[in-house]
Formats: sequence, structure tokens, C-alpha cells
Amino acid sequence: MVKSQKELLGAVVKGQKELLGAVVKSQKELLGAVVKSQKELLGAVVKSQKELLGAMIKSQKGLLGAV
Repeated sequence: MVKSQKELLGAVVKGQKELLGAVVKSQKELLGAVVKSQKELLGAVVKSQKELLGAMIKSQKGLLGAV
């Protein structure tokens, strides 16, 4: 009885470790994907801000030239 309980407990602990390992792995993958998408989004925002600023400067120069 004691031996079978130890074996059962050992199997449960092993299963829990494997499950925890899988959860940690999937969380790392998810976090990696989120960080990657955030970097891409930030890059797109910075690019559009630079383009907008460039257009504003060009427009201001045009207005100053007209004056």
C-alpha cells in the first residue's frame, strides 16, 4: 500500500512538473510574440511620426517661402 502510494505520488509530481514546464514554455513564447509585435507597432508609429513631422516642416517652409 505504501509503495503504491509513493509511486502514485511520484507520478503526480512528475506530471505536475511536466505541466508546469509546458505552461512556462508557452508563457515565454507568448511573451516573446507580444514583445515582438509591440516592437513592430512602435517602429510603425515612429516611422509615421517622422513622416508626419517631415511633411509639417515641408509645409511650413512652403508657407514661409510664400510670405
